[in-house]
Amino acid sequence: MFNAESEGIYDVRHQALGHMQQGGSPSPYDRLLATRLVARAFEQLLDQFDRGDRGAYYIGQVGNAVEARPVKNMFDDLDIENRRPFHQWWLNLVPVQRIVSLQNPGIEATPIPIDDPVA
Repeated sequence: MFNAESEGIYDVRHQALGHMQQGGSPSPYDRLLATRLVARAFEQLLDQFDRGDRGAYYIGQVGNAVEARPVKNMFDDLDIENRRPFHQWWLNLVPVQRIVSLQNPGIEATPIPIDDPVA
């Protein structure tokens, strides 16, 4: 209906929600992230309209921020085959995960620096 009503002014595409594709109901974190992504997407659109920018951007969480980045740079940031970013905040915790999960009980714990100085 939307496609017919637009008379070719804009495209209308089917979108399946991620939790429907991958199973399960969205968690509170999923809902909060979705809200932040949508808010950032609208900010990006308004900014693009103001500048007259017709570029393509994607929105994603980078560290603690939600950022818009040009689609032309997407393959620099994302591992498409594994469906995740190349740089992930939790990668420094892999040694801890291996010890805690007992994947290799003979592994020695390596010290992990903590930013907070002890008084």
